[in-house]
Amino acid sequence: MCRHFLFCKFPKLRNDDCFKLIEPDPSHPLDQYNCWAYALGKIDAIWAYNAAWPQDVTRRPDFPDHIDSYIEMLVYFGYARCSPLLGVRPEHFDPEEGVEKVALYATEKTANGVTYLWCPHVSKQLSSGRWSSKNNIFDIFEHAPESLESEPGSAVHKTHPDECKQSQPDGSILIHTPMNFGHIALVMSRPAMTHRA
Repeated sequence: MCRHFLFCKFPKLRNDDCFKLIEPDPSHPLDQYNCWAYALGKIDAIWAYNAAWPQDVTRRPDFPDHIDSYIEMLVYFGYARCSPLLGVRPEHFDPEEGVEKVALYATEKTANGVTYLWCPHVSKQLSSGRWSSKNNIFDIFEHAPESLESEPGSAVHKTHPDECKQSQPDGSILIHTPMNFGHIALVMSRPAMTHRA
């Protein structure tokens, strides 16, 4: 069984030949940073619109998780778009020497009567050319970028494998269902540096 039910949360990982758990840095507890911090190389805090956030980057009070907010944050940290929004092609994932890349996942969300793209996750390309993610405050793992994309109809589940059911101390059963990360909406890049603060 994969730790923290990764295969339940991301069913496509079951068939991903790239999948591999990455041992975390023991000097940085996993519960102290998230996927955005991991992608930025800043494993000192939870980086998100409702947590650590650059002072000079817009917070949208009505749509704080809007993909544009995260794009602005990445631009603040030196990234630029290397694919069109919602126009990512396979070549955008190709490794480039001296370049760091991240992939933003997005899906539609409706709030205050407005439908927009919200951005629940980011993954990064490793120096090896492979891609990796941090599952919230849990595991770090390698994967193919498309393995975290949502499957059609992933919001509705009639049956769940037993391995996705976790007994709770009170006798109830917690069912780990697929995460709705939507699809890869954008790839961004910046010049690589040997050390980032």
